[in-house]
Amino acid sequence: MTRVVGVISGKGGVGKTVVAINTAAALHKYYNMKVLLIDCNITTSHVGLYLGLYSTPITLNDALRGNIGIEKTIYEHSSGISVIPASLKLEDLKSIDWQVMKEKTAEIIDKYDYIILDSSPGFNRESLITLGASSEAIMVTNPIVHTVADLIKCKQICDELRVRQLGIVLNMVRGKKYEL
Repeated sequence: MTRVVGVISGKGGVGKTVVAINTAAALHKYYNMKVLLIDCNITTSHVGLYLGLYSTPITLNDALRGNIGIEKTIYEHSSGISVIPASLKLEDLKSIDWQVMKEKTAEIIDKYDYIILDSSPGFNRESLITLGASSEAIMVTNPIVHTVADLIKCKQICDELRVRQLGIVLNMVRGKKYEL
């Protein structure tokens, strides 16, 4: 059975996208899992950039507009993972129907062991719909007071949406006095 895992954070800049990418890559490399990574952060998408997919003419945005089937938005990365990038173009934010995210994911769910959804940070529409399409979540934070406080909200939203929390990744720990 495919596991759909949302990687979430209450605040941007905590390393959520890097955790999503590395989780996908590790599942494939060390556990021989078939993994799909989807960039669900369409307003500030970075997965494609991080993975060197600078020119992707077909993206998640096209599938969410209903212009194309989601299977046509999948790119194979040299790491062995499959990737659905979001568009980098501002004009591609128009006419997105986020409500179909879970439905679109269901179209390809049985082709993968894991689908990792890189959410947008915070508690906006994108992140809530990403969580709605997830059955499990990894929460990412760093040891700074306000990001940990936002993590409490992440947990509450997961509880409300009945998304199983796999755990917390405490990122960017440097052992400084200002850290919790």
